[in-house]
Amino acid sequence: MDEQSASGVEVMAISLVPVIEGLYSHLTGDSTFNSAIGGSASSAGKLYYGLAPKDTSFPFVAYTVTRNRDEMPVLSEASYAVTVQFVIVESREAGPRACMDINDKLRLRLDRQTFAITGLTMLAAALEVERGPVDDDEAYVQTVDYLIRGFAAS
Repeated sequence: MDEQSASGVEVMAISLVPVIEGLYSHLTGDSTFNSAIGGSASSAGKLYYGLAPKDTSFPFVAYTVTRNRDEMPVLSEASYAVTVQFVIVESREAGPRACMDINDKLRLRLDRQTFAITGLTMLAAALEVERGPVDDDEAYVQTVDYLIRGFAAS
């Protein structure tokens, strides 16, 4: 179903569910990144969409869509562009370098990478903004924004 974007351009609504689930699979499927957030060969690490559960042990990463395609230039009727923000949280004991190490592993999986996700013909990511890590009393927190672009499968 077509709808009007904030700019008045007619766009086709595309579900973000494949992007959200695909990012989860893409990241937890990488043994280096997955083990850095507490995963193993048989279990996914602590990567959460939205908020991490209360009392989640360190380290963990939460991610969410912070800006959707209606607020960005439209590539085509079946395209999307979203900004996804990742929040990396690590214990004070581990220190800020541990946050940066997780971010380095995230960057290797996403920055200037193209990968496939079920239901989408292409997914490409580019680093937009990095902030931190900052000392948040109980933990170090680093936020990283990626622009994700892709096309819906036809």
